[in-house]
Amino acid sequence: MNDTDAAAARLALELSEPILTKAAEFRRIVQQKTTPALVKQTVLIPYLCVHLACETRQISFPAVQCVKLLQTTGSKYNTALGRIRQILKLPPPVLNLHSLAVRLGATQLVGTAEELLAVFIARYQEEMTDQRRSNFDDKNHNLLAAVFYVCGKTMMKIAKKDVECLVENCTMFKTYTTLVEHYCKDEIHALKRTGAQQIQRNAAPYACENAIVNGEEAGEALASKRSASDLGNRRAGASGPAKRARMGASSSIPLAPVTGNGIANESVLASAVSGINAMVM
Repeated sequence: MNDTDAAAARLALELSEPILTKAAEFRRIVQQKTTPALVKQTVLIPYLCVHLACETRQISFPAVQCVKLLQTTGSKYNTALGRIRQILKLPPPVLNLHSLAVRLGATQLVGTAEELLAVFIARYQEEMTDQRRSNFDDKNHNLLAAVFYVCGKTMMKIAKKDVECLVENCTMFKTYTTLVEHYCKDEIHALKRTGAQQIQRNAAPYACENAIVNGEEAGEALASKRSASDLGNRRAGASGPAKRARMGASSSIPLAPVTGNGIANESVLASAVSGINAMVM
């Protein structure tokens, strides 16, 4: 048994022969092109090759379980995964709120996360210049992960280290988490009060998905259509206070007043805002 087969067995993964063969192929290529930085992560490499082989076939891989098994951190895992991706010349996977939810076993939070994301974007963009607003990426993977994490830890006690296993840049993820928590303070407090009821309401559209997690492609198509429609309705029309007022009428998250604590104090967030703005520019 080669080391990639052994890695799959240790994770109790029942993978098809083509996926195991692809993982072994990735392992051989990486072994030939290992960089000094990867030498320190030798134990991770077989698992990362299995991870990427699953990813190429759109098969879910238990990254969180793997990180715990190997007693490493999400940051180290993702850094090594990125380096192997570069060696193999593989593109990063598509990441959205729904795929995050599936990987973390929390599809019932998708609706709430979509609403919180819309609130954050509206408020954060209000303070941007036109140039920064035009360059702002509201689908940034680290932003989406931060929004989902804030919802998850508030309503389901999802751990930060579990989300860090799935992000591209842990530093940027943490920075966005700080921004979301400050720009949406009142909404987060409201979610703490109404968490159980909110989960129950949002679980209905995704009830069948928890029973068919492996059918992720169909679920992602449904979530993408729903997300595009919902966010389009929320963000269409006038901006600023009118937009937030309209959101307040349709959103299931009780929104903060325009002049409330939802808008962050710049002295508190100066470092975070500066970091994100530098990335946006």
